[in-house]
Amino acid sequence: MITIKLPYITKNTDIIHSHQMNYSKIVHMAYNKAKKEISEKKIRNIVKPFTILDAYLTQCAILEGITLHKSGENDTVIFGGKSNFVRRCKNLITKEQYRENRLLSIGSQGTESRKGNRKFRLVSPNVIHYLYDKTFIELKLPELHNNYKEILEELYVLSNENKIGITYKLNKEFIWISFDESKLECLKVYKSIKLIENRVLGIDLNPNYIGISINEINEDEIKVISTKIYSLMELNKSRNSDKVNYELSLICKDIINISRKYQCSKIAIEELSVKSKDHGKGVGFNRTVNGWKRNYLINLLKKRCNLANIKLIEVNPIYTSFIGNMLHDYPDMVSSSVEIARRGYFKFIKGKFYPKYDNNILVHRWKEMAGIVCCNWIELYKEIKKSGMRYRHPLPLNGVYEFITKKSLVNCY
Repeated sequence: MITIKLPYITKNTDIIHSHQMNYSKIVHMAYNKAKKEISEKKIRNIVKPFTILDAYLTQCAILEGITLHKSGENDTVIFGGKSNFVRRCKNLITKEQYRENRLLSIGSQGTESRKGNRKFRLVSPNVIHYLYDKTFIELKLPELHNNYKEILEELYVLSNENKIGITYKLNKEFIWISFDESKLECLKVYKSIKLIENRVLGIDLNPNYIGISINEINEDEIKVISTKIYSLMELNKSRNSDKVNYELSLICKDIINISRKYQCSKIAIEELSVKSKDHGKGVGFNRTVNGWKRNYLINLLKKRCNLANIKLIEVNPIYTSFIGNMLHDYPDMVSSSVEIARRGYFKFIKGKFYPKYDNNILVHRWKEMAGIVCCNWIELYKEIKKSGMRYRHPLPLNGVYEFITKKSLVNCY
């Protein structure tokens, strides 16, 4: 998904503000009820007397509150942000200012069959109608530059033909327009190339290192064509969020360019949902692991894969690092990426989740374990863990070069 943020002008600011206040109230109520494990159906009945919004916007607000709870789980959400809460506690802002800062934007999910959206209608590249209670509230957009103008013109055509869903968010000053970038021809900047079906780029994403490998896969044989490691050690020391985002976007762009260079038809990554917690290894470790922008990088990859017509496949991460290091002699993160690539290629083929197991692999790695007989990868993993032996391959001591620009904080192996 791509999101465009634009200012707008309207004569009905007061109506939008009142809707925004009520929408926020419903989201807060839904979030608090979801924390008490009350079902969505019961929440609808509870909020019904308090809403001035129509049924669809009320449902969008309820779903947003429930989603906030699910995404946070054990964490408490502070509406308006922690910094505003602290400022209010110190009397640096008034009660009225704090309430304004807590307001959420009105959100309406895209519906392809309803000209893009049930409550918002793109009536021209410069005008959007907010539909409420059979009333049209006109939102006039500013004069747009060529890129945005071209995007909105194509969105206007596709939405009127019921070919794209557009999600909108609205507050008193701005409107956010979100859509599936793969459906817009004007965004497809990558030239069409012939992709090789059995060529897969595997990615192992870690807070300190990102390992990638380009693999040609034929049944049980894997040919590793090229590898690369991005070191994020210096980048993790930066407290500049914009700098971190920029560097990650460069990594993403580089990965897509490598994938296109080798004509990979698929990119495989691990399907992980990592929540913030105290890992018991100090503040620095917690900051690195919990603050690691994995989802941001994955979202960038999804966008670029859509535009490059490359499939992004998420695979089960269990034992990928162990199996990868046992079968391949590359550094840990690269060996893991090879196994991730193999799983991506065979994801929808039954019986191919694990590679073929051969007990002789122990003799290859550890002569002193030649007498141990295991039947499968899981048993082998437990034996290695019990023995206390290390199975991860270390990083190379040489071959580091600076990444893309002289001011970059990311190095490559």
